[in-house]
Amino acid sequence: MKTKELTPSFKLKAPKIITMDNKQVIYVRLTGAFEQLDFPGAYTKLWNCVKANKLFTAGIESVAIYHDDPKVTESSKLRSDVCLVVHKPVRALGEIGVKEIQGGRYAVFLYQGPYPDLGQAYDAIFSEWLPASGCALRNIPMFEKYCNNPEKTAPEKLKTEIYVPIL
Repeated sequence: MKTKELTPSFKLKAPKIITMDNKQVIYVRLTGAFEQLDFPGAYTKLWNCVKANKLFTAGIESVAIYHDDPKVTESSKLRSDVCLVVHKPVRALGEIGVKEIQGGRYAVFLYQGPYPDLGQAYDAIFSEWLPASGCALRNIPMFEKYCNNPEKTAPEKLKTEIYVPIL
């Protein structure tokens, strides 16, 4: 794997190309500038739903779907779905929705570092990797999977997988 240094604070490695099955998620929709959203509060609501509805199983994943590009969309209108991947049947419950993340081919980038620096990883993916890769984007949202708990992990040790849907 080639490593491309973006800044002294982190490196972005070449992605793994995977074929993923559909994932069922429960989610809370948040709207606004990323740095002003209550991600912890949304995850608390989702975990309370898991507990109250006996949805707990092995393999629950914390993910977020980002529907808009912050370089194009006004920050107050950015839409984010804070999600937990669940493996039991579930119905929408109030502000908690249910949907599927579409499976298929994804380029999966592993980013390690503070969440506010994720934008630099996206810049490298779309300005450097994608044009050189020979891949084309599918017309579905990308998403991030959070591999460790930000309340128990130093910012520089946080691991995030960025899933870019490709043809």
